[in-house]
Amino acid sequence: MSASPRVSVILPAYDVAPFVGRTVASLAAQDWPGIEIVAVDDGSADDTAAALERALEDFRRSGPERSATLMRQENAGLGAARNAALARATGELVLFADGDDLLDPGALSALVAALLSPPEPCLVFPRCRYIDEDGAPLGLQSGHRRRRLTAVDLLFENPIHTDTGVLLRRQALQRAGPFDPGLPSAIGLDAWLRVAAGRGACIAQVPRVLVSYRRHGRQITADWRRQRAGWEAVGARARARGLLGARRLSRARARAMTVWAAGAYAAGEEDELRRLMRGALLRDPVAVLGTRHGRLKLAAAAASGLPRSWQDRLIRWHLRRREGSAAEERR
Repeated sequence: MSASPRVSVILPAYDVAPFVGRTVASLAAQDWPGIEIVAVDDGSADDTAAALERALEDFRRSGPERSATLMRQENAGLGAARNAALARATGELVLFADGDDLLDPGALSALVAALLSPPEPCLVFPRCRYIDEDGAPLGLQSGHRRRRLTAVDLLFENPIHTDTGVLLRRQALQRAGPFDPGLPSAIGLDAWLRVAAGRGACIAQVPRVLVSYRRHGRQITADWRRQRAGWEAVGARARARGLLGARRLSRARARAMTVWAAGAYAAGEEDELRRLMRGALLRDPVAVLGTRHGRLKLAAAAASGLPRSWQDRLIRWHLRRREGSAAEERR
């Protein structure tokens, strides 16, 4: 591999006209010289294609080693859009970016350094902060993983909160096979499991927060039922490939249920919130009581009979306590 390998950015975009220009601008601001963007407008119904055209033209002018391609296709979903972009990519390394997220300046250099540092991992990803639709911080960040992770850890811990910032070698993707366009969600998770399967602890987190993960109601993760359907399909595949047994899959599902419960809470589906948390407790009490996220969702389920304004106050109180405890630990 060359001393300064070229990086292909895979950028699928569907109805993200208000955001995608800023995503591309954050890529233009990177200090890595050799970047090509392969963007795919996946049959957007809004002005995403026009926004991409403008932003990619600016990106091409941001450095002599920079190039950009815009592809258009009928709406076929995230997996198909990524596969189409990968077929055109030429870089030795591949970075994934969603059309509504942002990379911090210097993010790409930090990720490449981590991927190429011995013993070289099979995949690296950064920590992220959560932002709202307008770009304001929500006060939440993904956690810090101090050790390398295995494929099974991806199912248990959900450490990659957004695929934006995932970096790996193109050869690793070619060995793993294409993204599955038939999955309703967990499309990245399915691919990363195949990249890491049989390689032990080969997934490394860059401990810095380098990505802003935008949350809004039009993304896949806003639909908890769609999240569940994708996770269940990927979990069944992992079980069939022998990555984990029935008991470990049940424990992993318990943790996933606390994530789906968060979606049910956001949607105001209190019966589903209680059902999901009850199921998680029955499968693996430690997954609920042993994590802050699990305890928070359990408290939300217990308080779900109260007026929503009271519930929101309890959640804010819990978050303030958590932030205070974290600050105390850092001191």
